[in-house]
Amino acid sequence: MAASLKVGDVVLWSHAWGSEPYAPAVVESISFDAKGRCGKYGDEVNEVSWTECKDRAVVVSLKDLSTWAYGNQLLPAAQDLTLAEAQAATANLLRPPQPWV
Repeated sequence: MAASLKVGDVVLWSHAWGSEPYAPAVVESISFDAKGRCGKYGDEVNEVSWTECKDRAVVVSLKDLSTWAYGNQLLPAAQDLTLAEAQAATANLLRPPQPWV
């Protein structure tokens, strides 16, 4: 696992405040507030340590999804994984439950 989250990284993102299944996404921008307040008050950075992503001090914009997420909604994807590879690897996790027959 990489020690830091960087702009352009493929990550696993959990929608709905972390209650949904993880889906791959690409980080478009990162805002970090070193004072621990909500990341929207932070500074734009290109990289932040994964240890800082445990709460709301980190806010990321997710490319092509028109949404944002707190750092605690993210997990690092395997190193050097492309978005297409991450989507293929998580395809079974994202399928809705099949109805009982």
